[in-house]
Amino acid sequence: MPGAVRSLPITVDRLTPAHLPRRVWRPPGWSGGWHSLVTTAGILLALGGAWLGLQPENVDAGFTRDGYRVGGTLLQREASDTYGGPAALVIVRDTGGVRAASSARLHGIRVRGICYADVSGDSERCLFMFACLSLVAVDRRIPSGWSRHYEEGTDVTITTLGKAITPVPFLVGYPGV
Repeated sequence: MPGAVRSLPITVDRLTPAHLPRRVWRPPGWSGGWHSLVTTAGILLALGGAWLGLQPENVDAGFTRDGYRVGGTLLQREASDTYGGPAALVIVRDTGGVRAASSARLHGIRVRGICYADVSGDSERCLFMFACLSLVAVDRRIPSGWSRHYEEGTDVTITTLGKAITPVPFLVGYPGV
């Protein structure tokens, strides 16, 4: 029927079920604003977790009277500036600065590190080799020790124990191994 007017059965005297106000179940004693408080608290907790996740990891390293400690691992002094145990560390001090080399196993992967700190002790440059890969890190002196920046973007704060220039040729705080 082209051109014919069709009428649809629409009720105008009462609301259809789609237009009726919905009743939302709430536990007894909850007012309408309570869910806003819970939602706001959830958002604040999520933002706090994200902020904590972006903070650089903090690792302790340095000389103690028992040897050289990195994280929870203690390397025993074996000779002058040579330390051994679950990892190995050799330190050479000369007029040009401090050089250090390490060899360790991290999650079953052999990791070797070489670091060089200049005479001023304001910075340290490290090269790490593991799983046929190499990674460069630059450490900058901060009041508590080193602020390490890996070339791929990871940042780590290394708190040094003791007052001497403390080389840290260990791959600490890097998530890729």
